[in-house]
Amino acid sequence: MKNSSEGLHLIIDTLLSASDREFTKSELAEAAGVSRHTVRAHLGTLLEHGIVQAVANGKRYQLNLDSPVTQEIFELNSAINAVGAGHVTIESDTGTVVDE
Repeated sequence: MKNSSEGLHLIIDTLLSASDREFTKSELAEAAGVSRHTVRAHLGTLLEHGIVQAVANGKRYQLNLDSPVTQEIFELNSAINAVGAGHVTIESDTGTVVDE
């Protein structure tokens, strides 16, 4: 069973990878590999922080590309992916990013 923060991470990751797509709660749960309960548990927080916006009269949800929070998530996700791919490293003593 996935813990709450892992479920949230999977939901956000799914939204980032399909940023132009609209999801019902069930579709988002299936795409993220979590339960509908997990989606319902996190959806309010995602809406409140502007990461997700409701569309189609509140029946579908999509990533809010205009949100400053979403932009920060994109930037952080890109940095994590760059480190994971070995394109950059982070100095352990300073936290400075060093291009390879």
